[in-house]
Amino acid sequence: MKSVHITKLTLLLLCLLPGLGCGFATFSDPGPSNFVSNGNGYNNSLEQTRPRGLTARTKDGRTVLLNEGTWEYTSSLPVTSTSATLANGQRVLLRSNGSWAYLASSPIRPKRPLMRPTPIPIPPPASFLHFYQLGGGSGQATIFLDGAPIANLRERRYFSIQVVPGLHVFSIFNSGKGQLALTTVNGMHYYLRNSDTFGPWREKLTIVDVTVFNRDLPRLTPLSGADVLRLDLVR
Repeated sequence: MKSVHITKLTLLLLCLLPGLGCGFATFSDPGPSNFVSNGNGYNNSLEQTRPRGLTARTKDGRTVLLNEGTWEYTSSLPVTSTSATLANGQRVLLRSNGSWAYLASSPIRPKRPLMRPTPIPIPPPASFLHFYQLGGGSGQATIFLDGAPIANLRERRYFSIQVVPGLHVFSIFNSGKGQLALTTVNGMHYYLRNSDTFGPWREKLTIVDVTVFNRDLPRLTPLSGADVLRLDLVR
């Protein structure tokens, strides 16, 4: 009789053992959840699915056990609110108070378009020419560019133009008088002075150095008004 009594007591202890805090170390995953998210984040469908013994994995690789509205680690560790994933991919929120809830799928954020730097425009090829006259001469000398008049140059005046690099022909008074042929280079500046040393109506353009132009510039004023014949060209 004594041996029979011990056997019953042993069976009773074995039945009570899971309730003494030793049960979560060896539980197994019963399979995917049958829950379908309602799309609003949290939900109140725990009473409908009545999950029992679901397992989920946290981001740090720990396994958790989910029962009806409660959860805990397989080992008793303190935790703050976090999230975990069921075997079927459904995400759940694990609250720090020991309760949990299903989470809706995270919305897909649209990718920002790739911002490309605005290309810096490349200026077109150009050569720059500066014309001026100190004094003397006929008082007004019409300057021609490739056979067309562009300005009436006067004493102590100057003007500048921008042309496509290449061969250009300049003349004074008419398209065939006092011609000066000049092949210009992209980005280069050229300084042309109307020389009055040849007497009235016998003037001609001569090329001078930039140092000469800078020396004469304080005595000059820009050409303007009706003396500018090509407003789109003369600056």
